[in-house]
Amino acid sequence: MVAAVTVPDTAVVASFLNLGPARWWQFKDLNSNGKISRWECAELTPDRFQLRARLGNTRVEHVVESKEVELEGVRLPQLTVVESKIDDQVATWVGGLVMPASWKVGDTVSATSKEAANPATGNPVQLTVKLVKHGPFQPPPGTPFPPDRPLEVVQLDQRVIDAKLAIKLAESHQVFALGVGICEAKGNNFGSYYALQFQDWSGAH
Repeated sequence: MVAAVTVPDTAVVASFLNLGPARWWQFKDLNSNGKISRWECAELTPDRFQLRARLGNTRVEHVVESKEVELEGVRLPQLTVVESKIDDQVATWVGGLVMPASWKVGDTVSATSKEAANPATGNPVQLTVKLVKHGPFQPPPGTPFPPDRPLEVVQLDQRVIDAKLAIKLAESHQVFALGVGICEAKGNNFGSYYALQFQDWSGAH
C-alpha cells in the first residue's frame, strides 16, 4: 500500500507559473479540432514579463511584475498582474492583482480595472483569482512527462465580471506545474471557448 502524499495548504505560486525570458508552452485545443495554441513569455524588464496566448478566437495578454518579499525571515517571489488585454480591450488593474507570495488554498484575490473595460456597458471589470488546489496531477498520454510520475501543481480559477452589474464575462481554470509552468487550461472569453491539452514546452528542448 502506497502512503498518501501530503502537500502544504499553501503554495509559492510564482514557482509554478515559471515565468522567464523566451519561454513557451504548446497545446492542442480540443474545442477547435486540435488546433495548436501557444503561450509565450517575453521579458520586458528584469522584473516585468508579458504572457501572450490565443485562447479560442481571442488574443490574451497579461503584464506581470515580479518582486521579492520577506515572510518570516524568508525571501519569496511575489507576482502582480498589472495589465490584461483581450483582443483590443485593455484593463489596467488598480493597485495590481497581487498573488500572495505564500498563497493559501481556497483564498481569492481581486482587482478592478481603471478603464471602462466592458465595451457593452461602459463599466469597469473585476478580475478574481482563486487558488483552488495544490497537489498531484497526472499528465495525459502524449506529453513529455513520464506517465507514472505525477506532477506537483496548483490550479488557479479566474473570473472576469462587470464590476457594476456582476455579469460574468470570462472564466478560466488553469493548472501550473512546479518548475514547468502552465500545463492545462480551459474556459471561455466573451463566449469563445477553449480546452487546451499540453503538448510541449521550451524547457524540454
